[in-house]
Amino acid sequence: MALAALDLEVLRGFISVENRKGRLSSVQRYLGNRLMRDALGVELNDKGELTSDVPEEEFDIMFREFMARIASKSWNTRDDAKKIGSRSNELRALVGVSGARIERVPLSTPPKQDESIKPVPKSPKKPTKIIPNSALSEALQEIPSYKLEKNILFSMLHILEYAYAFTYSGDVVLSGESDSFDREKYKHRFLLLSQLSKVGAHGAWRIKGNQRTP
Repeated sequence: MALAALDLEVLRGFISVENRKGRLSSVQRYLGNRLMRDALGVELNDKGELTSDVPEEEFDIMFREFMARIASKSWNTRDDAKKIGSRSNELRALVGVSGARIERVPLSTPPKQDESIKPVPKSPKKPTKIIPNSALSEALQEIPSYKLEKNILFSMLHILEYAYAFTYSGDVVLSGESDSFDREKYKHRFLLLSQLSKVGAHGAWRIKGNQRTP
């Protein structure tokens, strides 16, 4: 019974695995006392499971206090039967303990969790890469209207986090090449041809006025 009680203590979080060490003898001493067993309502059933006929909430109140005293060593193997009997009455007198009895039930499972507590939803992870879309690239090539094609391409570029277009003297540089720029100085602002290829926009061009140059 003492070993089953120690297992239950750890399962319900009343004592840590570390504090459990060296407490078996004290638990055996106390649960060997009829008055203490009666206070907690504990017995072993035919399956060797620890059971109690005390309402679960009241059992937890007494059992938690019982284990706290055992863990602190204030209740130990040196205590005689008279003292243990007196301490069983202390458990019965705890606030929240009515002395009511119920049909005996196994104590091998932890107390039920509050079902009203729901897990906190997590924010979706930010995408780390964009898969090239060859179908989109081919569809853009088939659009007959150059103006519409240009507008769609620019709309697509604006929604990509790593894509940049840079305007200077009326030139919109898409390929990363310009005679008017210090390319090294502004390289972090250019949309490179390799970047366009990664998103499926193959065949990037430089736009000057109403003309486009591959």
